[in-house]
Amino acid sequence: MVGLKKFQAAGCHCGACGFPTCAELNKERQPGEKDREYTGPHCVMRMMDIGAALASAAKTVVLLNIDNRVRQRFGAVARALGLIDAEMVMGVQVSITGKIIGYDGKVPAVKGR
Repeated sequence: MVGLKKFQAAGCHCGACGFPTCAELNKERQPGEKDREYTGPHCVMRMMDIGAALASAAKTVVLLNIDNRVRQRFGAVARALGLIDAEMVMGVQVSITGKIIGYDGKVPAVKGR
């Protein structure tokens, strides 16, 4: 699991979160319901930090010749069950069986093609 424990704006005032400055996001931010999958809104730059950490984790697993997929749902479930204390969480699913079960299904044939 990879996550952001506490909300924190990056301080670059990019406006991608919908607020003109990070200070305004920090001041006006009303986190979503705690029983939902995630709180929000979040700083887009901090979400990119999670993306970089997930990419590093996935690459490390690939170097070990282990198939993996980044899964939003795994992080949401771990958060809901209290397995990780973070506002935003993503999971990296791994498999040493060749391919991840339930992910790489065959595409059904379409009649006439």
